[in-house]
Amino acid sequence: MTKVEEQWLDTLKRQTALLLKGVTETLEAVPADLWMQTVTGFPVGQNVYHLVYSLDEFWFDPPRFVPPRGHVPGTNQLGSEPAWLPTQETVMTYWNDVRARIEADLEALTPETAVAPIAGSRWNRLDLMIGQHRHAHFHVGWLQAALKDRGIPLPPWVGIDRDWKAVR
Repeated sequence: MTKVEEQWLDTLKRQTALLLKGVTETLEAVPADLWMQTVTGFPVGQNVYHLVYSLDEFWFDPPRFVPPRGHVPGTNQLGSEPAWLPTQETVMTYWNDVRARIEADLEALTPETAVAPIAGSRWNRLDLMIGQHRHAHFHVGWLQAALKDRGIPLPPWVGIDRDWKAVR
């Protein structure tokens, strides 16, 4: 691995560690009584499930994705009335699993696997990862706005001013 490859891979790992910490802290800040409340057209819990489900589906290898056990089609589609909404505890368990798999995936990632194309797609793994960074940050911002609007304390900022190894 070249020095440049090592540097960009380390950067991706550091930024992803910050992302995962920020998602975790935000999800943990959502009180139980907000879970079923509708905000901007859909339940808060559906937004959280959508965030976790999308990271699960699009971080790894979408053509080989298998929905989590108990998933009801459409639940992850925002803007549609969910026929079923998992409990907050179920989604947090799902999140912890997805987070652990992302962390393990990053440890095994190489420059070659990062730019390997996804079968049947014009995207590679790095495209998917950066896309999921953007997607997750959008939903974390949405959740934090919903929390702030209701006077719920926000988690502390997770940014590049923190030592990334300390947030793992």
